[in-house]
Amino acid sequence: MYIFTISNNKKFMNQLLKNDLFDSFLVREVILYTNIKYIIDGTLNKEFYVSENLPAAPYMSWGFLRPKIHFLLANNDVPSYFKIIFSTTKEKTEQISDQAQTFFLNIIYKDNITTITTSWTPKTFTLDKTPEQEWDKKIEKFLCQWNFID
Repeated sequence: MYIFTISNNKKFMNQLLKNDLFDSFLVREVILYTNIKYIIDGTLNKEFYVSENLPAAPYMSWGFLRPKIHFLLANNDVPSYFKIIFSTTKEKTEQISDQAQTFFLNIIYKDNITTITTSWTPKTFTLDKTPEQEWDKKIEKFLCQWNFID
């Protein structure tokens, strides 16, 4: 598990909220404090969909939720706090490791500081930290590539 502090908040927030850079991630939860507190569970409501239109993943993608979150933020001042819990798709998880159930990316904004924490859930108990280390390296490389961290 790594904790990264974003050095360029403006650029990061622009990519997170206005562009498709994070759209392939699945959303587990969003907590957003503006003038009121929003708690959004990313779990799909299967009863809403006609069976042939049901998305394959059990969670909504950030690409689907992003415009809705952006709308909530665009009509308010800067939030005092938010937390977004992303997870990888089944396909992305399998590309990284066959030992993992999923990988997580936790984004927290508080006091004008954005931090990102990585984590993972193994399929079975293991002392092998290789999948976690692989995920940490991928995220660090990604954040450096986009100049989000120094």
